[in-house]
Amino acid sequence: MASDWKTVSGTVSPIRPAKTVPDAVFVMLLSGLLCSAPLRAEDVERNLEALVGRIAAKLAADEYGTLDNPLLADWVNEVGARVAGPCPRQDFPFRFCILDSPEANAYSLPAAHIFVTRGLLARVRSDDELAGVLAHEVGHVADRDFQRIVARQLMFMGLHEGLQRADQRSLTPVLGVVQLLNTLRHSRRQEDQADLRGVEYALAARYDPLALTAFFDLVLGARDEPREWYEGILQTHPDAYRRRERTIERSQRLGRADPDALLAIAADLASRRHYSAALQVSELCHTLSPEDVRPLIEEATCRLARGEREACLAACRRALLAAPGDAEALRLAAEAEALGPLPPPAPEAKGESLVVDEGRLRRLKQLARELERDRRFSDALTWAQAYRPEPRDWRWAYLVVKTQVVLMATDRLRWRVTEAARMAETGTAAWAEVTVTGDTSARARTAYESGVRHGIEAGKELRVAMRLLPTVLAGLVMTGDGDPLGGMNSARFALMEADLLAAEHQVRGALEESRSAARDIAAAEVERYAATLTGLEARAAERQRRIYRGLAAGRLDLTEEAVTSAAEGGLGSACRAAALRRAGVAPGAEPTYEQAEAARIILRLLTCEAKAETIPPSKTGA
Repeated sequence: MASDWKTVSGTVSPIRPAKTVPDAVFVMLLSGLLCSAPLRAEDVERNLEALVGRIAAKLAADEYGTLDNPLLADWVNEVGARVAGPCPRQDFPFRFCILDSPEANAYSLPAAHIFVTRGLLARVRSDDELAGVLAHEVGHVADRDFQRIVARQLMFMGLHEGLQRADQRSLTPVLGVVQLLNTLRHSRRQEDQADLRGVEYALAARYDPLALTAFFDLVLGARDEPREWYEGILQTHPDAYRRRERTIERSQRLGRADPDALLAIAADLASRRHYSAALQVSELCHTLSPEDVRPLIEEATCRLARGEREACLAACRRALLAAPGDAEALRLAAEAEALGPLPPPAPEAKGESLVVDEGRLRRLKQLARELERDRRFSDALTWAQAYRPEPRDWRWAYLVVKTQVVLMATDRLRWRVTEAARMAETGTAAWAEVTVTGDTSARARTAYESGVRHGIEAGKELRVAMRLLPTVLAGLVMTGDGDPLGGMNSARFALMEADLLAAEHQVRGALEESRSAARDIAAAEVERYAATLTGLEARAAERQRRIYRGLAAGRLDLTEEAVTSAAEGGLGSACRAAALRRAGVAPGAEPTYEQAEAARIILRLLTCEAKAETIPPSKTGA
């Protein structure tokens, strides 16, 4: 069910399947529904899916937390609604939710609950890439993969129970291996089928079906660690290289079957000012249908909008060779002749490095590494605890539950500290590409330094909490009848509970500090992306500026006139103000973590779109 991407310390790698509801819960829910009232089979199936969907969605939201900011929610819901529209299965309303997790991932849960992580939103570079990922998850819902998972779970549970009753316990390990291989085989088949559905739904919703291929290229380009031979065998997803090639093949096959759909996608991309993507789709259309003149007309239209006079004339000449006297080609050629050559871009000013306290930044990175080592130790003890027979002592069970809650909190906070260190380091290093100085640089430097300072405090408090947990975990493993420490007594219970309460107190402090760190660094990144947009506009010709302003207007739900009037102080400043306003920041108020993070993600997306439409100097004759 989960996607094949995960971001860890700036790299992307395969991840574990999403956590599922335990087998016993499936049996309990199914038996309760079957015994509650005489229902039709389809009613039982639908009620079961709705119930498990609510439980699974609640568990996912509780474990990771959610981002409910309207700036991000409107974006995800708009794209999700478009790709879910062609899905034939509409018995449940599609619900899209954003998990506050740095992993680049997406999940489809029962009853059409679809989760996308903050980390994935911070990596996609266009609506079309997000649409490809969401369409893949909609494909899981369309193929009813949840029902198939439940059926397989129940089948193997019945086989396991049969072996137990037949006193054939020696065959249980063999059944476990068979279940694992069966699950892997079916999971890969389901993922492959979801990829196919995703291409179909993206095409039907007029999103670029090649955008998912571009996202695969991003994933594969970031994958630099070697793989062991067994990792390919144990993957629940098909190999990403094969998925990429199959996506290209399916896009071309669908394009041959429906060339009008590809042309409609190219026109839709051009209407959204995504001319570079529209040119790629037009080129694909021309490759698939060389005799059709319409892709050449679309290419000429995009070239003219970008101000590429010579490229537009070349496309018009090719169109007139294929269709002599074509009125649209002649009109575009006349407009291109009157346009004049594209002026060279203004020289790029050299940026200045943004100097922050290097000692504090090194300290934050060191704390992140120490917390990672602590995590491995606590994870080892958690696995040891899992193998311990469950005792009947309620005090032991209470401590286990409380420890698990604290461990989950420390896991979330640990990646917050690690992410703060990574973003502060990469953000300050990338500032040399920014040409805006003065107040913008000062605000960014202050925000970065404040974020690093809060991150260090969060790391310190979290480190204290994590050093209290190993003792508690070791005590849980060694407590019980026949264990080294014997049965639980009141004194040991009080000591272990005291350690847990102290760890919980440290976690609360680390939570506040980590949110402050994330807020400040996100605010600094907002300044960096806004400065980048201002620099792009300053070096661009007038037609290029219109494209940038059109992109900003569409992304921030403004009119182009409003962007133009607000851009007198720089396009980045106008976009920054509009993004913060749409994120819910009141005039003169400081943004919260959710507001700053939402503005950061949207301005990064807008920066990626603007850079994709920037014409390289080699094409201007400079």
